[in-house]
Amino acid sequence: MSQLNHLKKIFLSAAAITGLSLGSAQAQITYTQNWETAGLNSWTTSGSADPFTRSTITPCTGSGAVMANIYYGTNSILQSPALTGSNGGDITVSFNYKLTEYSSNTTGATDIGNILVQWATSPTGTWTTAGIIDASSHTVSASCANKSFNIVNVPATGSIYIRFNAISASIADNYIYFDDVTISQQSNQSCWAPSNPIIGLVTDNSAGLSWTAPVTAPSQGYEYYFSTSSTAPTAATPASGTAPAGTTTVAMSPLQGNTVYYAWIRSSCGSSKSGWNMINPFITEKLTPRPWTEDCSDITTFDRWEAQAGDWYLGTASGMTGNPGDMLFVNQYSTDSDTASISSHNIGPVLATDSFRFDYKVAQYSTPYGPVLSGSGYMKVLISTDFGQNYTQLDSLPHPSSTAWITKSYPLTSYAGQKVKIKVASYWNSTVADDYNIGFDNFFIGAPPCTPPVVNLGADTTICNGTTLTLNAGNTTGATYTWSTGATTPTLAVNTAGTYYVTVTQGACATADTIVVNTSANPTVALGADTTLCDVSTFPLDAGAGTGYTYLWNNNVTARILDVTTSGTYSVTVTNANGCTASDEITVVFSTMPTVNGITATGNPSPAFNFEANGANNAEDYHWDFGHNGATATGATASYTYPSLSTPATYTVTLTISNDCGEVEVSTVVTVNPVSINDLALDNNTLKLFPNPGSHAVKLINESNYKMKQIIVSNILGQTVATIPVRNNAQQTIDVSRLPAGLYNVRIEFEEGTVIRKLEVIK
Repeated sequence: MSQLNHLKKIFLSAAAITGLSLGSAQAQITYTQNWETAGLNSWTTSGSADPFTRSTITPCTGSGAVMANIYYGTNSILQSPALTGSNGGDITVSFNYKLTEYSSNTTGATDIGNILVQWATSPTGTWTTAGIIDASSHTVSASCANKSFNIVNVPATGSIYIRFNAISASIADNYIYFDDVTISQQSNQSCWAPSNPIIGLVTDNSAGLSWTAPVTAPSQGYEYYFSTSSTAPTAATPASGTAPAGTTTVAMSPLQGNTVYYAWIRSSCGSSKSGWNMINPFITEKLTPRPWTEDCSDITTFDRWEAQAGDWYLGTASGMTGNPGDMLFVNQYSTDSDTASISSHNIGPVLATDSFRFDYKVAQYSTPYGPVLSGSGYMKVLISTDFGQNYTQLDSLPHPSSTAWITKSYPLTSYAGQKVKIKVASYWNSTVADDYNIGFDNFFIGAPPCTPPVVNLGADTTICNGTTLTLNAGNTTGATYTWSTGATTPTLAVNTAGTYYVTVTQGACATADTIVVNTSANPTVALGADTTLCDVSTFPLDAGAGTGYTYLWNNNVTARILDVTTSGTYSVTVTNANGCTASDEITVVFSTMPTVNGITATGNPSPAFNFEANGANNAEDYHWDFGHNGATATGATASYTYPSLSTPATYTVTLTISNDCGEVEVSTVVTVNPVSINDLALDNNTLKLFPNPGSHAVKLINESNYKMKQIIVSNILGQTVATIPVRNNAQQTIDVSRLPAGLYNVRIEFEEGTVIRKLEVIK
């Protein structure tokens, strides 16, 4: 863990360097330094530990070397003066070094941190790492060891700076020595290394690598080399793999999981090859096979867990312990801790029957360690199938209102065959501003405990034709259902005979059940059409015979035949031996012939009469015939206005009453006497009515000396349809647009008498 974090910090600011073609300049860098003379000889020193100084105590060779005391994670930097005269060729940096115990300068130290060999084109950086000495490549000795590293993609102009960045291990206290530095640049170089090598997606067994091709692309492609040691490959070191010309990406494999790897890449130009270009070290993903359990009892098992936010602890918190023992927890109390998230290493590949389960609880930080305030925060549960590149949310849970441990479980069916990484994240709500601990325990991925699900479809049964039976296989949490029909739901609706079975699977457990369903025909019942009975006192209703039939009428009679004596609606339900039912209903009316005593007419001798059926009984329908022009009416009473005539007229009024048993007819005679009027003799030239026929408006022109009073328009039935007072004696407009087409009488009343004209309305 500490080594990984160190490497991340070391390479966080590494910059890309572009490969350049070698120019025509023939200069090249050649430099040596052995500190045989006093001082640092134009080298400079910096860092958080002691500075480098010249030492004559146990140098590597000769009489002098440089030395610094580095301790407890601090660092000391030794930087060269400007190296001029670059021709753009690769540079080799060779040097002697040793690491000794602070307490015993003659004892080689084992607890090395990292020694970075870096270069830049400016004394202040940006610095590119060309080589690393760490525990994987460190030579433990009180004597000096020689190391050599290659620098590629060097600019053909400007100055070059070299530095040694010695970083102590976190709990070490040592002396670091450097001596006999030789820096030499290759001349007449024709094959150039790729630049900007970048590690992409890292899995448990592979790592993606991409780079930028040099200006002159290599004819034979590229070679890459990876190792678990930081010892740089030499020109003769066989490559781990190759990439064809024209490509700039490759997946390096096979790799071991949870392992620090160092890698280099170079160009292959046929007869020559470029120097190796170092790639940032990386660690492959850790993969734990399923089933996986993390009970928080051992901090070493949290290797490769990663806290993205928050200060996470393993142990017990104030007022909180694990379930049981220790737990993983974080304290959230302010905007500085409003988000806390942590992810596991990878587990898998998981099976379709696996689930992810964990326990969690939330309690206030201070005594009495009670439940958190409502709305104080919430938690998300997430899962990744691409080694933490992307996450999918499984759940979002508000912080609970109790302090009890809560178990959550999620099926992993849709992730079958994949390697998964789990992440939990807690979010603190600033508007509530509570102070609480949230703890986790008993993480688990695997098949849940096998408790066979309970399935009971019931005994074999018979259903009625036209009905549906719902078979219920239960509602087991997390279970899957497979019916013989192919259905996958907990219930199955059936309406045909057959044998049905279901398999219920929960995790690694499965239970099956079978049921035989038969069908039965429904009974037949037909009471007949609704009926009216005349002068009958009893009517039998027969629900029909059948083996095993039972009967229930709506008046609770249970006999097959029901004798009815009163009008009403009767219904029956017939049930057969299998419980199948059929129903029918009938309306029965007991009735007699209608009777009526006669017709009462009022209105003689007026042309308008009112008629009423006198003493009618059992009548359902009334039909009046007024004996004039086919005029009729319905109802127990009726009114009719006969036309006014100059001579008396008689009309026979007939009333027919009826019901389902028959009809009875009665009649009466009414007489309409003439009204005494003075008929005026006015011809069509003196009293004009036009246009006739008319459709919208007609005009009445009076050229006589008589004075008009009003105009009455009546239809052929004698019914008045319009009465128009006259305000202009000479003429009057009559609106007929609303009158139906037909013949009308226009009666013009003068102070001296009356004139009647015929008018035809057309549409």
